[in-house]
Amino acid sequence: MEKAILLWLSKKYGNLQLFQHPKHSNNILYFKEKKLIININQYNKHIGINMDIFNFISTFFELDYFETDKVLHKWVKENYFKESKMIMSLTYIKYWENEYNSIL
Repeated sequence: MEKAILLWLSKKYGNLQLFQHPKHSNNILYFKEKKLIININQYNKHIGINMDIFNFISTFFELDYFETDKVLHKWVKENYFKESKMIMSLTYIKYWENEYNSIL
């Protein structure tokens, strides 16, 4: 089932728009249609994933928290940030989305 989830993630979120804020160079943000999907903190190597995606995968594929975390972490490491240490819930979504939209 992991392969199917990874394929789905890559198909749905494989072409995210990279955004690096000029004032917050430590954070790398990935958006899709002005919605924040991934926040990478380069300093502590933590990854924030949009909780809508986390919850969808958990519910749709009937995975527990740890199984969902594992597959999302694998997908991020393979596609966006190989040095990732852990996945966290994405905080400050509205802040980053507003920053992104104000610069574009």
